[in-house]
Amino acid sequence: MRVGIVGGGRMGRWFRDVLLGAHEVAIHDVDPARSEVGMEALARWADVIMVATPLAETRRALARLSRVVSGGRTVFDIATFKDDIWDAYYAFPPDVSVATAHPMFGPGARTIAGRRVVVMEIPGRCCVEPVESFFRGLGAAVSRGDVREHDAYVALTIGLPHVVGAALRRLLKGLDPGKVELYAGTSFRWMYLYAMAMGGDWRLYCDRPDVADVAQRFTGLLLSCEDPGPAPDEYYELFYKALEFIGY
Repeated sequence: MRVGIVGGGRMGRWFRDVLLGAHEVAIHDVDPARSEVGMEALARWADVIMVATPLAETRRALARLSRVVSGGRTVFDIATFKDDIWDAYYAFPPDVSVATAHPMFGPGARTIAGRRVVVMEIPGRCCVEPVESFFRGLGAAVSRGDVREHDAYVALTIGLPHVVGAALRRLLKGLDPGKVELYAGTSFRWMYLYAMAMGGDWRLYCDRPDVADVAQRFTGLLLSCEDPGPAPDEYYELFYKALEFIGY
């Protein structure tokens, strides 16, 4: 299979490395200096086209691609948020299969085998199945989602952890790292590892109203002292297994 990647981010390069060997791969990068092929040439050559640009570039990339791709191809994106982009697929020719996907992992993953990918149809458009088959062929664990509810949940499950991690890193600035390490409990060590591991564009999350709404609701509950209910024993056991795995 010939796979074209319209890229410009780490995930695009990560997928290129994963795909090489199993498929023919070519990249059109939003940075012309890093492109291997032009957009029109990629659209003519590829059987499947993945749009893996930074979110700010995704809608523009889809619009350009819709003007040059022809029938029989499959096109999808892997953007973190969907509300601002998914209607761009209505500009594609009706004989192009389109869908939108969300790999539920980052470019630090060693392999795609067993990793979760959520695939969503574009309402009123065909067809989600080729994209599901594409990811299953790579060994991913594929689930079907709904693009209309996607962002509300992602604001909570991805956006909130990122802004909390960013806040913790800001809180730690100026403190003595040795003293922080001396007095760190197990829960803090877990939070600290996560916060220090998160990089990228923080404003991708901080500037989004849906993430801000979730963060405001979260901060409103911080000192409420409401009982969230008992912690299931199996999660506590998993927590300590995870800590042992990372050396704590």
